[in-house]
Amino acid sequence: MPESQPSGGRGLPLAPTTAVLLVVLLMASAVTVGADTNWLVALGNDVLTRRSIPVGVPFAAADSSSWVNVPALGEVLFALVDRVGPLGLPLAQLAVDAALLALMALGARRRGAGSGATAAVLALTCLGMLPALGVIRAQLFSLVPFAALLLLLRTEHDRPTARIWFAVPLIALWGNLHGAVLVGLAVTGCYLLFSRARGEPLVTLGVGIACLMALFANPAHVRTVSYYLGVLGNEAARRGTELWARPQLDKPFDLLLVVAAAVLATLALSRRLPLWEYMTLGGLALGTATAARHGVWVLIFLSAPAAAGLTGLMARRGKSPRQHDARAATTASVVLLVLGAVGVMAILANRVGIFTTSPDLLREIRSAAAGRPVLATEPLAESLAAEGIPVWMSNPIDAFSTNDQAAYLDFVAGQGPESVRALGMSNVVVAPTGSPAAALAQLTGFSVVRRVEAYDIMTRQ
Repeated sequence: MPESQPSGGRGLPLAPTTAVLLVVLLMASAVTVGADTNWLVALGNDVLTRRSIPVGVPFAAADSSSWVNVPALGEVLFALVDRVGPLGLPLAQLAVDAALLALMALGARRRGAGSGATAAVLALTCLGMLPALGVIRAQLFSLVPFAALLLLLRTEHDRPTARIWFAVPLIALWGNLHGAVLVGLAVTGCYLLFSRARGEPLVTLGVGIACLMALFANPAHVRTVSYYLGVLGNEAARRGTELWARPQLDKPFDLLLVVAAAVLATLALSRRLPLWEYMTLGGLALGTATAARHGVWVLIFLSAPAAAGLTGLMARRGKSPRQHDARAATTASVVLLVLGAVGVMAILANRVGIFTTSPDLLREIRSAAAGRPVLATEPLAESLAAEGIPVWMSNPIDAFSTNDQAAYLDFVAGQGPESVRALGMSNVVVAPTGSPAAALAQLTGFSVVRRVEAYDIMTRQ
C-alpha cells in the first residue's frame, strides 16, 4: 500500500502534526518584531481614525505626497491585531506559521509523500526560513496566500476544473495585503502558460486576464503600477541592502537558506516535475539570487515535491512506511495541539515585555522631540510612528523621493555622501549606542542628552 494512503483511513497524521507543533513552540520562544512592521500599524491606525486612506505617509515629515497606498487592508489588519495587546502580533505570526506549515503538509501528502518524509521536509524547510517564521514583518500576510495558491495550482494540474477561477479572488485579496502578490501572479502565469494553455486556451486566457485585472482591485486602481515600480525600484533594492540584500554565505540565516534549498531541490528533482514547476522554480531561484528575502518562496514551493522525492528514495532503499491507526493518530495529534497551544501562551506571556518599546525610552524621546520630527534608525523609527511620535522618514522607504531614500540609508549606515543631508532635516536624532549612525551624528554637531535602553538621544548643539 502506498505510504500516502496509510491503512486505517486518512486521519490527522501524527508526524507532521508533531513537526508543526515543535516549530511553533520554537518560534514562540524566539519570535520578535522586526523592521517593516510598525509602519503598517501606524498607517492602519491612521486609516481607522480618519475612516479614509491618507495622502502619503502622515507620520513622516519628508515629502511622500505622491506615494500610492496599495496595501491599505494589510495596514488595517496589522493595526487591529496590534490593538489586541502586546501579544497580538506575535500570536498572529505563530498562527500564520501553523497555517502555512499545515498547508505545506497537505500539499506534500497530496503529492504522495509519507508522513515521516513530510515531517522531515517540514523541519528542513523551517530551518531555511527561520526569519520568515520568527520575525514579524509585512510579508506575514503573504505566507498563507502563497501556500494556498500552490495547493490550488497543483490540484488543478492533476485534474483541471473550474476551480482555477478561485485564483482570481485570491490574487485580488492578496494584492490588498502585501506586494508579494506579484510572486503569486508570476507563479499563476507559469501554470497557465505551461500547463493549462494547451488543453484549454480560452480558460487560460480568461483566468490570466482576470488575475491581472485583480491586481488592480485596490484603492489605487490604475496607479497600482506606480506603486509596484516604486517598491521594486527603491534605493535599498537598487543598492542591494537592508531587506533587499543578496544571499551572503557568511550570514548564518542565508547559509541555512542556501543549504536547505539545495537539499530540497535535490530531493524534488529526483522525480520528474511538470514543466510549469520547472519554469516556476527557475524564476523563484533567480529572484532569490537578487534578494535573500525571496528565498522563502523557493522553500515553500519545493517542500511538496521534496517530500514526495524523499518518500520515493526511502521506498527504493526498502524502508517501508509504518502504518498507524488513523483514529489513534488523530486523537494524539489533537491532544498535542491543545498542549501546544497552552505551551505557546505560557512562553509568550513570559516574553511579553520584548514586544513593546520601552515606556521610558518613548517618554524621553517624546520629551526631547517636543513635537519636532525625529531622525531615528530602524526599526525604532517605525515604533515611534506607531506611538504617535513624528519622524523624518522610515519604512515604507519607497514612499519617499530617491534623494531622501539615499539620505536615510546613508544615515543608517553611518556613512555616505547623503548622510549629512539627512542629519540636517532634524534637530533630534536617536540611534543605538555605539552604532555608526550615532557616531556620525556626534561628528556632525549632535550631542547625547540622554542614554536610555541602549539608545542615544541626541540634539543639535
